[in-house]
Amino acid sequence: MSVSSSMASLADLIDSVGDLRPHLSIAHHIPGRVRLKIGIGALGVLKAGAAGGPSLQLEDLCRIQGIQSVRLNAGAQSVVVSYDPAVIPPSFWQDCLSLPEDRLRAMLAATLPPGKASLEEDAPRSDPRGLS
Repeated sequence: MSVSSSMASLADLIDSVGDLRPHLSIAHHIPGRVRLKIGIGALGVLKAGAAGGPSLQLEDLCRIQGIQSVRLNAGAQSVVVSYDPAVIPPSFWQDCLSLPEDRLRAMLAATLPPGKASLEEDAPRSDPRGLS
């Protein structure tokens, strides 16, 4: 999504999702795969993150337990996320877009493996350009 010199922490990831969610909508969803449409307002959020410190990167999303791949389609202004529905319930995606801030934070924190305070521990599983 944007380029940053450092990996995002869990707090950075949660903040980024919270900031981006007003600009995201579910375009298509089947268990194991969701396509999120990206609204034009997301550009301002991503630019602000790039200028002010760590920002969300596609590889950061792949560090979430249960997410298998993330692919950006810039032309369609969408992101396709493949995930394991046995780990991440299909309702997770709608919840990300609609839960109040405190419940969103708790839900996102629960998606990471126990005791994992940073996203820096895992190797990336997607192409940083979103071409995986």
